[in-house]
Amino acid sequence: MPDAAALERILDELPAKPFLVGERGVSMSLAGVQEKLPVFVGENGAISIPVDGTPFTHILKPDSRRLAGSVENEAFCLALARACGLEGAEATICVADRRRYLLVKRYDRFTDPQNEIRRLHQEDLCQLTGHFPSQKYECSSTGQGVTLKMMFQAVSDLASPAERMTLLDAVILNVLICNSDSHAKNYSILIGAGGSAKMAPLYDLMCAAVYPAVDQSLPQGIAGRISAADLQKADWQALAADIGLSRASTVRRVADLAELVAARCADVASQVADLAGDPARVLERVTHQIQKRCRRIQADC
Repeated sequence: MPDAAALERILDELPAKPFLVGERGVSMSLAGVQEKLPVFVGENGAISIPVDGTPFTHILKPDSRRLAGSVENEAFCLALARACGLEGAEATICVADRRRYLLVKRYDRFTDPQNEIRRLHQEDLCQLTGHFPSQKYECSSTGQGVTLKMMFQAVSDLASPAERMTLLDAVILNVLICNSDSHAKNYSILIGAGGSAKMAPLYDLMCAAVYPAVDQSLPQGIAGRISAADLQKADWQALAADIGLSRASTVRRVADLAELVAARCADVASQVADLAGDPARVLERVTHQIQKRCRRIQADC
């Protein structure tokens, strides 16, 4: 069980030693290139490193030296999703000596009657559509990547047609918060023991618009457009027709969510800053970018 100084050392070493590769008993299947660490959080809040196949309960994501304020940015976006009525992973901002990090609770864990931590089965929409991880973006160097139509069809087939509305809300939200990394591996389906399936809570949410060096293209095109700035009412209508939803209801949902997200931004930013501070002063910039995106999309709907 690392103390604050030891945890800070682990976080500092993550870029060169991702997931503690080489440490005895530590294995990791967590995908992605963002620095992150699987940890077990006990009832008293103490953090330990799971070994020898022990299920981890949280993902620890340290502040990024390349993306200033990434911890506050993600915490804000997850809280904003929940404030707007969408399911989002629970996350807490913590500090290990001088390093800030986000502690994200795994939603696919539960405690059985014997007080053992168990895993719920989940599959992301890259897996469910039969694509390799390298094809998680529609524009893939390895050929045709995952499209929104494929994603909505997979959700309809495995979960239920009604779950398409949950996915639609998630897609709209990611456009509104300027999340250009909402690819097919960042949407998942949770599968219960009886075969029941539903959309998993949202995770890996971040406003990319405050980082000019980050690609701002949509990971999956909407009516062929990959720039959110170019989206028009007709594009949302075309998406609705493509995935078998009502054109009018889809456009109305886009407008309603845009209004709601814009209205909730300031309060959520204030709550995040009051709880954990905002040393990189990123929340004002994030709020500005999201509200600007929401106003533009509202005007076009």
